[in-house]
Amino acid sequence: MGEISKDISSTLQANEEVVEILHPKGGPRLNKMDGQILPIFTTPQIWKSIKEMKPRNSDVFICTYPKSGTTFMKQICAQLLDNNYRIDQANQKLDLKTSSLEKTGSEVIEVMPDPRLIKTHLNYNLAPKNSEAKYIYVVRNPKDVVVSYYFHCKLFKYYGFKNGKLDVFFDIFLAGEVEWGCYFEHLLSWLTHIDEPNILLIKYEDMLEDIDAIVKKIGFFIGGNAAETVSNTISLQQVIEQSRFDSMKENQDRLFVHVESYFEGGGNFMRKGCKRDWKNYLTREQSERIDQAFVKHLTGTIAENWWKEEMKWDED
Repeated sequence: MGEISKDISSTLQANEEVVEILHPKGGPRLNKMDGQILPIFTTPQIWKSIKEMKPRNSDVFICTYPKSGTTFMKQICAQLLDNNYRIDQANQKLDLKTSSLEKTGSEVIEVMPDPRLIKTHLNYNLAPKNSEAKYIYVVRNPKDVVVSYYFHCKLFKYYGFKNGKLDVFFDIFLAGEVEWGCYFEHLLSWLTHIDEPNILLIKYEDMLEDIDAIVKKIGFFIGGNAAETVSNTISLQQVIEQSRFDSMKENQDRLFVHVESYFEGGGNFMRKGCKRDWKNYLTREQSERIDQAFVKHLTGTIAENWWKEEMKWDED
């Protein structure tokens, strides 16, 4: 299990010799294969293994666009699948309970015991499929996503973006020139499939507002031990308390293995965990540009009326 979250520094160095590393317009460093923008740690071997992966019936996939509540959902699901996992215990690491598909590839995931918890930022068309596996798609309003994504890229050393500017990042985000591509295209790829019985859509904002109901919903969706856990008042409450933002921030050194090799000095992965933080950073013009993109891409879909309050520009 220790290989699930191995130090990626050697992978990064080797990958730079065989793939196209992009550095668009002063933005974070990226990797491109088969027309898909990926992290620079996704090697050709990893990418090939992903395309050939055959998920098991018991697999649980956490699928998100970056900075949409991925770690929040991982923490919930890790507890629902393993009653012995607790983030406040010194010998526990969330990374050892899950696997990041684009970081490890399917060969590492193959040795994980069932049920496997797998994280991916791939869109629906690229994600490995199994009609019996469970897919949880977490979404977040794009204004909070772009701000959180900006700080994320400044934090991780391998992006080479420590001194990056928000104005620059905003433009490449809206152009879809970031890892995993366009936010809106990613969302649309999953929206057309959310009525399928093995796909559950969860809004990040709902997780903040009513975590009790969301944890129950996830547990009954996964079924088995997860359903039993949320049916028990004591175990349900434990999952809820361990999944609160303050608890994860207090124990964020247990979220990752080799954390010291990932982050720029003084940064925090668990930054704020709130709604409408974008208002502290985006200009009105930037806010309106996202509104326009939202209307362009999502009018006529079930998402067209989402996040009215979260995205509106209130006069101060």
